[in-house]
Amino acid sequence: NVVGAVVVENRGKTCAFDSEDLRLLVALAKMAGTAVENTMLLQDVRREVEERAALSRFFSPAVAEHIRASGTSAALTNERKEITVLFTDIRGFTRLAEALAPEQLIKLLNEYFSELTDAVFAVEGCIDKFSGDGILALFGTPVPQEDHARLAVRAGQDILRRCEGIMTPGGEPLRIGIGIATGPAIVGPVGPEKRRE
Repeated sequence: NVVGAVVVENRGKTCAFDSEDLRLLVALAKMAGTAVENTMLLQDVRREVEERAALSRFFSPAVAEHIRASGTSAALTNERKEITVLFTDIRGFTRLAEALAPEQLIKLLNEYFSELTDAVFAVEGCIDKFSGDGILALFGTPVPQEDHARLAVRAGQDILRRCEGIMTPGGEPLRIGIGIATGPAIVGPVGPEKRRE
């Protein structure tokens, strides 16, 4: 596997190098080649780790691996397909946000979003975005799922179960709403190269 070339030249004299020089040059070239290959491998590993981390923010491990295996550019192109979308929100969130200290509110939202994410990932849905007090989750994309509507309903039921145990700092149960819609959509990344969603 060639990763480069080493050229040695002496303009002042012909046959300036002997077999000992050649052995030294080959040894140095092999060490340099090994260093270059190791650097390239390290860059590949770093790129893969960054890619996995980015994908794991939105997709379950199984979906993220499918996207990686198929190549992100192929898996995340814009296309029209039938999907199911699940929306959630916290009932009375504005009143709740006004009553809580910011630290309490963030703690509550983190617990809530953690439960929602686990429920969506459990049926291999993907989180499109967190928006204020809710999420937008997609089923049937980027990996096709024949039963995406049923999986979204299962995730919704699981979300309701998981959120039963979440209490506001005032001791009230967290009340949430869930909406589910199935139909055609254009799915894929949108936005400029520097800030895609």
